[in-house]
Amino acid sequence: MGSATASRRFLRHPRLAACLIWAALAGLGVVFVSAAVAIGPFTSGTTGFDVSYPNCTSTLPSGDALAVVGLTHGRPFTTYSCASSLWAAARAATNNATPSAYFNTGYAGAYAKDIAGPCPTSVGSAGVFSGLSGHTLSQAQQAWKIGCSEAYFASTHAPGTPALWFADVETGNSWSTNVTLNRFAIDGLSYEMQALGGGGMYSSPVMWSTITGSASWGPTPAAEANWVTGQGGVCPSSSLFDSASPTWLSQGAAVNGVDGDLAC
Repeated sequence: MGSATASRRFLRHPRLAACLIWAALAGLGVVFVSAAVAIGPFTSGTTGFDVSYPNCTSTLPSGDALAVVGLTHGRPFTTYSCASSLWAAARAATNNATPSAYFNTGYAGAYAKDIAGPCPTSVGSAGVFSGLSGHTLSQAQQAWKIGCSEAYFASTHAPGTPALWFADVETGNSWSTNVTLNRFAIDGLSYEMQALGGGGMYSSPVMWSTITGSASWGPTPAAEANWVTGQGGVCPSSSLFDSASPTWLSQGAAVNGVDGDLAC
């Protein structure tokens, strides 16, 4: 899926490229010993939480080092009124740390009406459509533009500039039974997220496999910042979905309705 083009795109982001170097050295047997390793905007072992529209009136935990704030109302291309207040509350609860942000994603042809921003024209530079032609190409391009537009839409409703972007890839939202189209939508949203400053995927191994057709398939090259759920808040020893990319956050149990997270 255009891996050479995608790799060049990724290396434009220094903090993500650094992870590629780390992985290469680890593969050569270089041993790293550190009590706390900074992974992008996170420090390994630190804790935090994530909040979204169900948490509009929740009391947020204090003393954590990181927060992730949802920007959509459970579906792609939606908003909710308390995003700005949650953003401010998350900063206050984490000693003014810059929150990361996540947004809901999905693929359905009906979302074509929401294609906007740079997405109608940037598709030509994505480099992922080799081998497709005719109607198959047009369907794939539309799916790519929809995914790209989901990320763009979220960026236009962000209360601030996130430390990192995450795309919420869950089976609870609309996805096609054609996993190839789902993959193109995910590649499109990932492409736009990198243009916005970098990010990755929130999912579980089962959901990722159901949506993409393979637990090991990844829309972008290594060093994407993935956030895994369903592991009891424990960091896995290896990536459990999108296998070329490391796990940066692991979501744990909720306390008073607010999910906890651990930096891996």
